[in-house]
Amino acid sequence: MTTPIKQCEYSECNNELKGRKPRFCSDKCRMAQTRTDKSNKPEQPKANKGVTSDWHTPKGRAICASLLEQLDVLPANPEGVTSMTKDQLYSAIRSYPQDTWVNSPEHTELMRRLRSMSIEQLEAGGYWIPCWKHVEAA
Repeated sequence: MTTPIKQCEYSECNNELKGRKPRFCSDKCRMAQTRTDKSNKPEQPKANKGVTSDWHTPKGRAICASLLEQLDVLPANPEGVTSMTKDQLYSAIRSYPQDTWVNSPEHTELMRRLRSMSIEQLEAGGYWIPCWKHVEAA
């Protein structure tokens, strides 16, 4: 009984395989195929398993409550920032290098809106709702 000749599963290699149950002729082909498979997969967003999704648990509620206590009284905003849309604010905040956005007028305006609007208003406006907002509403 003759066994059929198998070929390497890597698409760019057609070497014959030897051995009991080989799939690839070498580690080089195995890694190249793995990289090809990973690059062809569609990008799946990772589930957010942080505090924001667990705000209703006791631990998440405690963390959110401590965050709420740390929020400062927000200073007044410059004129041009209050007329910006939600998307313009998010885009402006993202444009700051590293953590310099924390002291930006856009971030201050966004925090003012988050503090002054209800959860329903934020959802209707398409805003991201921070966990401390849920604790504040409870």
